[in-house]
Amino acid sequence: MSGPEETFFPDPEAASPHLTMTRAPTPTPAEVRAVEALREEVEALELGATLGEGGMGLVRLGIQRRLGREVAVKTLRPGVNPKASVSLLQEAWVTGSLEHPNVVPIYDVTMDRDALPQVVLKRIEGTCWTDLLDDPTLLDPAHRSDPVARHLDVLVSVCNAVEFAHSRGILHRDLKPDNIMVGRFGEVFLLDWGIAAALEPDPSGRFPLARDQRFPTGTPIYMAPEMASDDGSALCRETDVFLLAGLLFRLLAGRPPRVGASLYDVLSTVEEPIVLDESWPEDLRDLMARGFALDPAARPTATAFREAVERHLRRRDVLQLFAHAGDRIDALRALLDRTEPDRIEVYDLFGACRFGLREVLARWPEHQAASAALRGLLLHMATYELDQGDPRAARVLLSEIADPPPDVVARLEALERSIEADRERLARLTAEADPTTGSQTRLLVLGALGVIWLGGPTILPLFGIGPGYPRAMGVAVAQFVGTALAFAFAYRTMVQTRLNQTVLILLLLEPTMNFPLLVAGSRWGLDIDQATVLEVMLGTTLVSVGALMIDSRLMVAAVVFAIASVVSIVDPTLVRVATIPCVLALVGNSLVVWGLRAREPEAD
Repeated sequence: MSGPEETFFPDPEAASPHLTMTRAPTPTPAEVRAVEALREEVEALELGATLGEGGMGLVRLGIQRRLGREVAVKTLRPGVNPKASVSLLQEAWVTGSLEHPNVVPIYDVTMDRDALPQVVLKRIEGTCWTDLLDDPTLLDPAHRSDPVARHLDVLVSVCNAVEFAHSRGILHRDLKPDNIMVGRFGEVFLLDWGIAAALEPDPSGRFPLARDQRFPTGTPIYMAPEMASDDGSALCRETDVFLLAGLLFRLLAGRPPRVGASLYDVLSTVEEPIVLDESWPEDLRDLMARGFALDPAARPTATAFREAVERHLRRRDVLQLFAHAGDRIDALRALLDRTEPDRIEVYDLFGACRFGLREVLARWPEHQAASAALRGLLLHMATYELDQGDPRAARVLLSEIADPPPDVVARLEALERSIEADRERLARLTAEADPTTGSQTRLLVLGALGVIWLGGPTILPLFGIGPGYPRAMGVAVAQFVGTALAFAFAYRTMVQTRLNQTVLILLLLEPTMNFPLLVAGSRWGLDIDQATVLEVMLGTTLVSVGALMIDSRLMVAAVVFAIASVVSIVDPTLVRVATIPCVLALVGNSLVVWGLRAREPEAD
């Protein structure tokens, strides 16, 4: 089945079926040359173009000839003191001890022809994080809708590398976007461990110790306060956490946490607090505030820092919901600023805002900004309802606030007192204007007066009182006395309402004014008919006033009185006849009006 130069492994008869089957084909000429090269003394590395350079080091593209793979080779820059070789080797030793997915692997450490070290690392094909932060178009299209979330993912990977280093007692001390690479497939690598230091001596003695620092070390625009000291004993794991907070600041602000025109300007501010933007998400702002604490003991661990960032990422959709609710709140405030906003539209927006904020708080109870926004929303709507004069709606809204502002509560209580006073006043006015109160007494009085007005001419002659001033004055006196007695009998009922008080005044006013009219007419030499015309005109005036003040339906009687006045003025001799329909109209009109009114509540 195969030529003599081919073999199979494993042996189909002897091997287990669980082992992998493969075939060793006949080597090609190129493969033969590659095997022969392993037996020869050849240069292990072939160096190519420069990939990057730093303060002392130079990174070049290299090819490991025996493996035939591209690598990155870090060497000293030309002209650098060869004594710096120890620093380069220390970086290699430290990095080589940190086998982690987010730390660039060290493949080998060799010497070049000048006996200078060459550190062979994995070649990373990707983009520096600084470039991705500065140019969002370099991000994968899937991440461009929310670049901050992608950068936070990168930060989480950096935290993982730092956590691992801390577990080995190693501090990086130079965390910055320039030292972070993002690969083509999303992998993240923390580079440049050149100033990394150990917290405790390692058995081999190869690692530099943090406590031996005798010079400010690090990148000034990011460094923690203790890094600017010449005493390394203050360096600790939380020193790197300060730098992690600096990375978070950089990705949110678009700049480092410190800026200055010169190195001195920046170093002079290293002991000053970092000012944070209030518009940033409050959980990230709080995380940075703790990470930037001047006292290292007040900072979180790298693990706690990572967990906080991951928690924010899990809640990032909640932040979008909060932002949407904020836009609705702005729209609501703009609507309420109008002169006469549509109430339905107002409550539609208010409902959407409150639902969104409550959803945020249900999924993130500690979200202080959402709590403050909900409180402000309820206060704004309560103020709106107070402006609309609706204390009940305002009180319902304020009941959802634990401690409403005293001035708003005072305004609400004042409005409630005012409305209650208006309600009491309205009830009092309604009671005073209630036509059913004392209606029977009014009708009895008017009926009695009708008897006096109409029966006087018949009864008084029986007592020898004929037509003339004495009889007219007697009728006036009888009207006054009868009215007074009737109202005295039903005093408590008749003074309860403004209507009854007005009727009483008008009924007493007529004989009170009529009597001096008759006296004046007698002294002026007017005959009794002419004086009676004045009496009818007085009645017309009083009935008209009563119709206007009490009930417009009494205007029927007022019209009859007016007609009688005109007829009497034209022919005073008809005044005695004209007074009869006046009396009948007044009594009849009152019976119809107040009789119906008196029965309305019973009908209801």
